[in-house]
Amino acid sequence: MHGARSVGLPGIGGAMRGASLSNSFKFVLVIIFCASLGSGCYNRSNTLQAPLAIAYAEQDFLFLQGIPVEIPGPAIDGSAVEEFSVEPDLPAGLVLNPETGAISGTPLEISTTGFFTITARNFGGLTSTTLAITIHPQAPCGLSYSADDVVFMAEFEADPITADFGCGPVYDWEADPALPQGLLLDQQSGTISGTPTEIRSRVEYLITGSNVTGSATSIVAIEVLTPAPCSLQYSESDTVYPPFSEIDPNLPSTACGEVVTWTISPELPEGLSFDSTTGIITGSPLVEDDGVFYTVSASNDFGSVDSIVKIRISPVFTYSGADIFGEYDPQSGEGTFEARLTVREGQNNTTFPTQIIALSLALAHDENVVSLDGVEPSLELGSFNGDQGVDFFAPFSTPVGFTLGIVFSFTPSGNGLLAEEESEVAVAAYRLLPGSVLGNLDGVQTSLVWGNPTSGQEGSTSVDNTVVLGGTTGVRPVVIDISVGMTPMEP
Repeated sequence: MHGARSVGLPGIGGAMRGASLSNSFKFVLVIIFCASLGSGCYNRSNTLQAPLAIAYAEQDFLFLQGIPVEIPGPAIDGSAVEEFSVEPDLPAGLVLNPETGAISGTPLEISTTGFFTITARNFGGLTSTTLAITIHPQAPCGLSYSADDVVFMAEFEADPITADFGCGPVYDWEADPALPQGLLLDQQSGTISGTPTEIRSRVEYLITGSNVTGSATSIVAIEVLTPAPCSLQYSESDTVYPPFSEIDPNLPSTACGEVVTWTISPELPEGLSFDSTTGIITGSPLVEDDGVFYTVSASNDFGSVDSIVKIRISPVFTYSGADIFGEYDPQSGEGTFEARLTVREGQNNTTFPTQIIALSLALAHDENVVSLDGVEPSLELGSFNGDQGVDFFAPFSTPVGFTLGIVFSFTPSGNGLLAEEESEVAVAAYRLLPGSVLGNLDGVQTSLVWGNPTSGQEGSTSVDNTVVLGGTTGVRPVVIDISVGMTPMEP
């Protein structure tokens, strides 16, 4: 409020000054006019009151940042107002007209609800009222995306789709329906990004950006497709298979994309098969070759990928034994024979001659015809390790045969076996079961078959036929079964 001030009044012969005015709610002003020229004097008394009340059209106001504001001055009950003031200061951008009490301007900052006291004063005193003012952001507007109709490939990182909008800020983002798995809607920027992990047909997504005041929307169409196959590999991409032996399935794998069609060129050698639905190579090769490069293609509607597989058919290592011819006594049912087991490396092997570190052998017989007496190392094995023999020779009998593990030397400096020629490694002794030959004058034919038919059964070893190179590399050998022909002795 203004400080006290003097009031000047006109009079005859000059101005007359009254006393200073204080801030009391009511005061009495006595003005005495003395008239000259015999007109006499008179006394006059006036009472000046403070305004009784002021009232704005509303007490609570909600404004938007950046939008011009105009609040008319308040209605005044009582005496006229000399001046309006406000405490504390109005939000940035708003001003109070000190003469009319009107509030105007453009709010510059977002703010929570604040309470502001408007005071009206005159020489008689003051009155006040309180206004509540809140500044909210404008609602976002004009929402759009850098791309609104996109196709993504599953399992590949998507190029981000960025949002653009005007007016107010966005505090919350939503997508309806939910985006495909792996795609994310950033809650700070509205950017759509990520790596989609599910196939999804084209769907229009309603993207909504909102704040406390309102929202803006935009539609983005997204389709997630199966990518073309990529990074095709085989479990064996450069391999040598022995002829006449079942190979381990050669399995393909891809890093992405669903394969619809498999092809191979040229055709595989006789005995091997290519599955056009899975790309798996299986079978037992029937012919030898020097090695062929095969191109395998995996494709779908969006592209294809190739892989080269080299396959050579060659008897890398062979387990065998000479066919056996012997005699038995039909009167006593007695008869014995020996099987001399050998290994040989094929000369077409790229590392020929290759040092063999260890061998595992498995040989089965007909338990209704013969029984196993024992397995001993060959004379050739006695020359290893300074004529001390091999470091490990362990036969294990099964109900229908035996398995045998041989390690030529455990020492790094020890020599392995070079099987450039047919090398004898073990001698197995057998006996005919009397019941199978007693009184039999026609002879007996049977076979010793390479393999371990009891592998995996409880109490039985899982050892099978393997040539071990370099301590870690195992090669399945070609095997040639051994024929046994026993005839009765002459009386």
